[in-house]
Amino acid sequence: MEASASTSSSPPSLLTLPFELRAAIITDVILDSPRPAPNHPAELSPQERRTVPASESGAWEESRRVRFERAPPPNPALALLLTNQQLHSETHSLLSSRSLCRPLRYTLDVAYLQDCTLWPTWLSVPQRASHVDELKVQFRVFNCPADMWMTEKPSRGMFRIGDGAPEAIVWIFYHLMHVALAHGPCGRPITVGRLVLDFLPTDEEDIIPLVVRRYRTRLSDLTNPRDFFRLRRADNCPNPVLDPTDFKTHAAAAMMCFVERELDMLLGIGADMFGYGRVIYENIGEIEYRVAGKAQGEAGVAWRLAHTAMWGMNATSFSRQSWYTKFCPWLPKVQERRRKLGMPVVSSGAEGAPADGDENEGSEA
Repeated sequence: MEASASTSSSPPSLLTLPFELRAAIITDVILDSPRPAPNHPAELSPQERRTVPASESGAWEESRRVRFERAPPPNPALALLLTNQQLHSETHSLLSSRSLCRPLRYTLDVAYLQDCTLWPTWLSVPQRASHVDELKVQFRVFNCPADMWMTEKPSRGMFRIGDGAPEAIVWIFYHLMHVALAHGPCGRPITVGRLVLDFLPTDEEDIIPLVVRRYRTRLSDLTNPRDFFRLRRADNCPNPVLDPTDFKTHAAAAMMCFVERELDMLLGIGADMFGYGRVIYENIGEIEYRVAGKAQGEAGVAWRLAHTAMWGMNATSFSRQSWYTKFCPWLPKVQERRRKLGMPVVSSGAEGAPADGDENEGSEA
C-alpha cells in the first residue's frame, strides 16, 4: 500500500501528460530555443565561415567581406526526434503538418566590424520552411580585433562612388540580403512576410565613425548625431526621439539611416535598379526599421510597387524603353506572387502613401 501511495504521488513525466499539454511543450521547445548571439568578434571563427561568389547576387565587388556560416543552424527539434519513438512520432507529426500554433519567425544576427565585414549568424530557425512570417535581422557594430583584419584593409575605393555605381560597401549589404533570401538558413530559398531590421546599441568604445577612414561616404557622413534627426522624417517615425549624446545608440541609428536610404533607392526599381530591386518585391512583404527595438518606420513596399514611376514607350532613352518592356510583364506576375504568399498588394489606383502600420489598408487579399 505504501509503495502504491508513493507511486501515485510521483510527478508525471512528459510521456504521461495529456497529448495537448505535451504538444504545447514540444512547440515551446522548438519555437523558443534560440542560439545566443556572439558577444565579441573573437567568437566569430573564420574557419567556420565561407564566402559566396558575387555572381550569386550580381554584386559588383567585395562579396568576400560577407562571411556566411558553413554549417546550417542546429535543429531545435533534433533532441526530441532522437529521444524515443513516441516523441519522434509526435514531433515529426507537428513539424510535417505545420500545426505549430504561432507565426513562424526566424532571427538572424549580423555583426558589422569596422574593417567593413559582415558576419551573419542564424540564431533562431524553429522550423525549416520556404515561407517565413517574420524575419528579424539584428545588426550590431564592433571594432575589429587586429588579428581579424582582412589581408587587404579597406582602401579608398571601398567608399568612392563612380561610373554610376554605389559605393563598394553598399554591395556588401546587398550581397548579404540576396544570399540570405536565395539560400535561407539551410541552403534553400525563403520568402518573408515581414522583414524587421533592428539596429542595436553598442558597448564598443570609439565606434564612430562606422568606417575605418574618414572618406566622404553615405555611411561615414553620419558621424554627427544631428544628422540622424535631420534625415529622419518626424511624420514617418513613431519614435524619433533619441538622445543625440548617446553614442551607443547613435551608432545604431547611423547604420539604420544608411541601410534605409540604400533600400529606398532599390525600391525605386528605376532603369538602373530594376534588376536589383525586384528581389525585394518578389520575396519580402514589408520592411520595418527599428533602433534598439523601437519602431522607426516602414518602407511601404506594397505602396511603392503600386506607384512605380511609368515612363511609357515614348521614353527618350534606350535604357528607359528597355526597362518598360521588362517592367510591364513583370508587374502583374509579381503582384500575383505576392497575393499567393499572403503579402500586401496595393491597387495602382490607391491615393496617398500609407501611414506607418496602415500598409494593409486598401490592399487586396
